[in-house]
Amino acid sequence: MIEFHQLPPQIQQEAGDLLRELRTAGWEISAALYESSFFGDWFVDLQRDNKCIRLMKENALFTFQNLAEPEPESEEASTFDSFVNFHRAVSHWIGTDGPALVR
Repeated sequence: MIEFHQLPPQIQQEAGDLLRELRTAGWEISAALYESSFFGDWFVDLQRDNKCIRLMKENALFTFQNLAEPEPESEEASTFDSFVNFHRAVSHWIGTDGPALVR
């Protein structure tokens, strides 16, 4: 598992509060990547029990993916152009028993 201080500084700065919140809720960071050559895109994988999720920033949009599902559901995951709204949605999701980020 990856400790918070081992994350790329850009991810710590942009998503630090959300990642600390998820860690407090029992999620552990299992992988992370920051790609400066792709407009600052990044992803962070987190695990808790038998669940695995990915938080992503791609092309200045934020999204969530449930990696534990063998096949993605036919519905598209919601994307957010505001990290504040993304943080709020993920925070809501961790208080429930399933993704609230799927339309």
